[in-house]
Amino acid sequence: MRAVLLTEYGNDDGCLTFKSDYDIIHKPLNGNEILIKVKACGLSKTDLSLKNGFFKDFATDLPKILGFEVVGVVQKIGPEATILSLGDPVVTMIPIDSQGGYCDYTIQPEHNIIKIPSPDLSNNNNNNNNENSNFGTLDNLIDMEEVVAVTGPGIRAYQALHYMCKVTQGETILILNGASSANHIAVQLASLWGCSIITTCNNDSQREYLDRLPKIGVNIAKIIDLREEDLSAVVMNETGNLGVDYILEDESIDPSNYKNDYIGFTKNDLIQSLAIHGTWVTSHYLQLDPPDSKILFLKSASVSYLFPQTWSLSQSQQGRFLNIIMDILEKIKTGVIRSNVAGIYPLSKITDVHQMLNDDNIVGKLIIKL
Repeated sequence: MRAVLLTEYGNDDGCLTFKSDYDIIHKPLNGNEILIKVKACGLSKTDLSLKNGFFKDFATDLPKILGFEVVGVVQKIGPEATILSLGDPVVTMIPIDSQGGYCDYTIQPEHNIIKIPSPDLSNNNNNNNNENSNFGTLDNLIDMEEVVAVTGPGIRAYQALHYMCKVTQGETILILNGASSANHIAVQLASLWGCSIITTCNNDSQREYLDRLPKIGVNIAKIIDLREEDLSAVVMNETGNLGVDYILEDESIDPSNYKNDYIGFTKNDLIQSLAIHGTWVTSHYLQLDPPDSKILFLKSASVSYLFPQTWSLSQSQQGRFLNIIMDILEKIKTGVIRSNVAGIYPLSKITDVHQMLNDDNIVGKLIIKL
């Protein structure tokens, strides 16, 4: 069995070791464990964070297999498994303290796995046209690469919009880099739930993707091109100087780089863009200067920290976690939301794909296909 192992923590390619004889196929399954033949694995910043050692207190001992957004087929069933059957196409979000999906097979408990539904072709005549072909059509959305492209971003979007911000129709949200792997599903869900959306781009590829979204029914009030426009000034102008109710940050934007020209804004710009009682959702462990904290205090505004793996680390939260995946799959099935795949690569190219993950200009999801 092929597998890519993390053998030491660090940033260089030497941390990952390719093995062609890593065998778990013959390991006896206990309880409700399921052996999944991995078909595709979605990559995210969580992979890089664990590789760099940030999550080593939560992870298993090295060597470790990364890759936590996985789709595949049920290959073998444990003696106490009752829901899944051999050959079922499935999707799972693997906890970071378990062995991941950079391999041909993975073993996961049945309660952490969802069966992928068949596509609903009833609306195919409304969505299968050339203008929308870049977003995937209903007759190919059942492809596993399409499913894994929305699993991680979908869970992140639900946590931010529904559970943390509790968005309602008519509220205004600023979604930074709406074309990114992390936020492209958040833009679609916010539109579906009736929010007024302001989003940003900083290159032509991002702008092209965002400009196409209205063609599939995603309503965006304003796209701010950070190469030419001032973030806080445009936000205040678009909202009548009220500011936005919520800000959802892109996980690829490191707070230490806020002042770089290519990002085009500072932490203070985001705080100034918040409305009274507004919420800024960040996926970074940032620190605020006293003047910024004072502005938040005077606005009765808040910063909320989002770690998408929180629920998968707690067995007591599995019900909420799985409900999100089930709803996301239903929205894929009916064409309500669309995936955006940046590229699909073989397992042998994993080090190259890790380098791509560091490129904040990537549009869409990077996927490893096995």
